[in-house]
Amino acid sequence: MHSVRLLPPVYARPFRLPTATAFFSLFLVVSSVSALPSLPFPVRDDYEPAIAIDSSGAPWVVWVSSFADTSTSGNGDAIHAARWTGSGWDTAQVSEGRGRYLDPQIAADAEGILVSWVELQGTNSEIKIRRFANGWSDETTPVPSPEADFAPAVRSAGAAGGFWLAWQRWTGSSYDVFLARVDADTVAEEHLIADSPANDGEPDVAVAPNGTVWIAWESIRNRHMEICLRSLLSGILGPSVRATNSQMTWSRYPSIGVDPSG
Repeated sequence: MHSVRLLPPVYARPFRLPTATAFFSLFLVVSSVSALPSLPFPVRDDYEPAIAIDSSGAPWVVWVSSFADTSTSGNGDAIHAARWTGSGWDTAQVSEGRGRYLDPQIAADAEGILVSWVELQGTNSEIKIRRFANGWSDETTPVPSPEADFAPAVRSAGAAGGFWLAWQRWTGSSYDVFLARVDADTVAEEHLIADSPANDGEPDVAVAPNGTVWIAWESIRNRHMEICLRSLLSGILGPSVRATNSQMTWSRYPSIGVDPSG
């Protein structure tokens, strides 16, 4: 059985774990929070946690829960979230039903939080989101597409409100990276960030104090996997910049952040 626990403060960052063939426990570490009780799970598999701190300083955790075929409440996966209230965990099922889910992500702004995840649908997949601001919004598909969408990364847009969503999409012959401004019931124009002849994917996104959106992703270049960067400000895309020169090795799974200087 997988499980999620919160430990004394060291670090805070959404993360993904590689697939494992054996049972294991996930330990999630939260910044600026003293040691907290374990989340109150029933007997089931819980994995792929991500974390955000809301405007009140309370930690939120989101994860995938898998239910066995013998579960009285139905089989399949569900997306769950929990918020620390100061005396206990307030938990909720975020996905409106059971299904096949991957890659839950969470971000916070001044009004609440946004959760995104991937829903597998046969040979296709799409990204779902739900917003919490004094209650949960309806589940929506912010970037509908007939192609397969994977690997969402979501971050607050800062003082401007809303969120930025980056993801990879199958475009017929390879994966490309896209970016869009989203909220509970709206989506802005999609920006094509990377469309090299080979695969581009696993994006991460960060927003600078001046509103510049930075996107990092992995890209196959000359038979090597490299990390690339690109910026977006006021609707204008900057040039694609290669951040690594891996030569005979592969650089994968980028993570990007900004400081007050941008």
